[in-house]
Amino acid sequence: MISRFINKVHETGIHAIGIDKIIHSEEDSAERMAKSLQMKGVIDSLDVSDNYNIIEVNAPQRYIGLTIAVTKIRQDYNINILTLIKMEEKLNILG
Repeated sequence: MISRFINKVHETGIHAIGIDKIIHSEEDSAERMAKSLQMKGVIDSLDVSDNYNIIEVNAPQRYIGLTIAVTKIRQDYNINILTLIKMEEKLNILG
């Protein structure tokens, strides 16, 4: 069973009745918002563990048009790029 808690007393009660997973939605949203405000270009972030995060960012202009190998991001910053999203404007049948 999954539940969301309202306050610490509520969380204690949820634990007592045996809920498997407790969602901390307000805390999670606040942390994600704080990261996007602290770090330039951050769109969204997800904490995978204490040591790993997945962060969606706008690529700095200096990297646009370069290959991942040429940027040396892994070597210089110890960052793994999981995927790239390239925005393209295309016409459809409506224009």
